[in-house]
Amino acid sequence: MTKEASKPKETKEVDLGSDFLSFDVPQQYRIKTEHINVNYKKEAKVNEYYKGVIEGKIALNDNSKICKLANELVQQLVEECQNEKSSPFSRLYGVVFGGNLQKKLAVRHKFILRKPKKITVIGDVIFLFRVDKKKPESLKNAKQVQKEIMTWIEQTMKKKKKKEKEEAKSQKDFKIASCSDQFITITSKEGRLNVSVAYTYEKRVYCGFHFKDEKKHVYICTPEELKMCVKDLFTHYKDYKIQLLQLLQQQQQQQQQEDIEFCNRNMSAALTMLSTYYMREEHIGGNTRLAILLIKAWKYYLLRRMSALEFLSDVAIELLCVYAQHLLVQDVLQQGRSAAGRQAQGQAQMEEKETEKHKSIQMRQDISILDVVQQFLVLLIYIAERVTSGKPCILLWPYQEVPFETLVTQNDVLTWLKTQDVHALKSTVFLIDNTLFFSPSFPSSTCIYVCKGNFKKDSEKYNYAENVTSDINVKMWKKWSEQAKIALDYLLTDDPKQWIDSLVYCKDKSACLSITFFLPLFKSIDSSANQKKKKKILDEQMENEEIEKMRDQEEKENSSDPEITTTEDKQEIAKMRAIEHCFSQGENSLDENLQKTEFT
Repeated sequence: MTKEASKPKETKEVDLGSDFLSFDVPQQYRIKTEHINVNYKKEAKVNEYYKGVIEGKIALNDNSKICKLANELVQQLVEECQNEKSSPFSRLYGVVFGGNLQKKLAVRHKFILRKPKKITVIGDVIFLFRVDKKKPESLKNAKQVQKEIMTWIEQTMKKKKKKEKEEAKSQKDFKIASCSDQFITITSKEGRLNVSVAYTYEKRVYCGFHFKDEKKHVYICTPEELKMCVKDLFTHYKDYKIQLLQLLQQQQQQQQQEDIEFCNRNMSAALTMLSTYYMREEHIGGNTRLAILLIKAWKYYLLRRMSALEFLSDVAIELLCVYAQHLLVQDVLQQGRSAAGRQAQGQAQMEEKETEKHKSIQMRQDISILDVVQQFLVLLIYIAERVTSGKPCILLWPYQEVPFETLVTQNDVLTWLKTQDVHALKSTVFLIDNTLFFSPSFPSSTCIYVCKGNFKKDSEKYNYAENVTSDINVKMWKKWSEQAKIALDYLLTDDPKQWIDSLVYCKDKSACLSITFFLPLFKSIDSSANQKKKKKILDEQMENEEIEKMRDQEEKENSSDPEITTTEDKQEIAKMRAIEHCFSQGENSLDENLQKTEFT
């Protein structure tokens, strides 16, 4: 009985691994190039309009203020360290600027979840210290040093704030908003800084204090500086993977997971320049970068409207947009192969592959903004359907030009899968890029080895932290899928401009929303009224219009006119009834029985 019971388990493990690595998006969930103009009614003018709005009203183009703010914070900490005889801060050799600002993929306005407070800019300041990889206790020492430095920064900022209050003066009004093991959030009137500490095995000269100039510690890299940094990182990245593999061989499960999670967080911070390098314009295309900014604006719109209580991380959005672009490029290349036929053989086939590679690089630049956005939304819907049915998803970074540059390979994935409980990985979504392994379902997870089902069942702490109950995960994806369908409905209309206009959020009170379609509504509102009151009035007017339209449609449907009661008219009425306006997305849910968005 024991042998018979063990056999099915082995089969399930093999099936799970093959299901993960053979994951592919079916054709019905891919936007066909030949149907794009017919289905979505896109024109060059619409894409140009989208480009103008994203560059002019969504993208954060001026990074100088946040860089200046970050340098002032770093300089204050450096001066405080110099005033002390010995402090943990003296262990640091430099600092680097990371995140969306370094990638130049930051949107102008962000909002804290469940709070209407506006955060103008968010920057990531990562302090670096060096550890000796040859010493067996290097990891333990690194954790201790990191903790001491984080504690010193927190205490120093609090003391400085208290001293400034007593002296009734303030330089930049820095104050600590929150503290955790991962980072310290420091706010100011100009923005918010997430301060973290990471270790490296090498000392990076280009990250040293005062590297650019006196009191100028952090900076946005130029393309040439970025290439120089990445060239150096490529010579050291293997050391980080070796440490992970050594941790996997440890016997103590709970301690092993804590160390792995620490290493993953450290890699995410220490190798932030690699992530920036892979998202550069010449690699993924300018239109894909603009699409990423648009999806991020959509994300913060949903959070602001409370249409979703949480959403994918910015990193997950970036990777999914690149994957969506890859699907479009694949379809175009496949059409080219079908047209050429199978005439090429031998040497001709090799030349054709080389030509196809160059075409792929060129097409990354040519794929339009709306194409990427729509494929992203369809991809989100498909992933949600798999998660709902209990199936796992794994999306690999599509442009692995040099496989050995990837820290986590397919073999690593298979090795890890064989050690996992099959049921624990149901409804789990993973994304792999060239640096790390991401699990967007859990914002705290940044690597393949940190996901639900990886901890002992008797560990209540980690079971709670990783949301082992998959119901939460499924509900999140269902909600995101509903919002994606609503967004697609707007892009299916004759005027897709209305959707992007609704996502723009401006500081100007007289033009909170740059929607020409809604301008007559604003004229009837007193210009001195509060901005929130304007939004409320606008919402009520839009909802009343929707109710009137739905009543009209019901009257037409119930009428005895045979021209209206045809099957086609009923389908059209059902479709009109299902479409919601942007300003009432959170109020009404999309009835899948009334309408199903067509993708092809």
